Amino acid sequence: MTASSTTCSGGSTASGQNNPATGFAIANTKATISLSDVTVTNHTGTTTNSYGTLPTAAALNPGTWGTSGADGGNVTFTTKGVTLVGDVIVDDISTAALVLNKDSSGTASSLTGAINAADTGKKGNLTLDSTSKWVVTGTSYLTSLTDADTTYSNISVYMLEVDEDSRLGREMLAGGARYYAELVPADDGIAQMYTRAIERLALAGLEQYEISKRARPPAARSTTDPR
Repeated sequence: MTASSTTCSGGSTASGQNNPATGFAIANTKATISLSDVTVTNHTGTTTNSYGTLPTAAALNPGTWGTSGADGGNVTFTTKGVTLVGDVIVDDISTAALVLNKDSSGTASSLTGAINAADTGKKGNLTLDSTSKWVVTGTSYLTSLTDADTTYSNISVYMLEVDEDSRLGREMLAGGARYYAELVPADDGIAQMYTRAIERLALAGLEQYEISKRARPPAARSTTDPR
């Protein structure tokens, strides 16, 4: 496995439709990518995933490029003042660590997308500074999530039911794969994730005051969540 490093400050970058489509492909290398105030345009969206993919850390044509079983990708992806849209893909011999920070003028970074949705990644980490945010668009599996903002005072946790007459519901009933239907957890899995979330929130000092709402006392019992 080789090592590589890419650093960009200012300007813009755009990704097109490749096969497979991805914004950044990391394979058979240990890569460090650092973007500061870069405009990132992602054109990899599809009819089943409008967000597309951003970094993909995975073996490329396994066994033909590098040593089979050791030809995955290990990436550390750091941003300052950058807006990212797209999923993060990690296979079973690869790792991805994303670090989202504000830039020197205070402009925050953000990621809109799912991380390791297939739960295949060897490791997937996300670190946020106190200004940056992650907009979760689908089921995600992380090894660690570090958030410098510890001021959360009002959080909602839901177990959502899929309407059988919705596009996703019909796809699930048909046993299809569109709309990530195959990634929707079984009922027992959803219950386990909900229980785990409630336990973690309780340990963080957030108390239940409605069926789906937790707050940090003496936070106002508002029906409007700050984040």
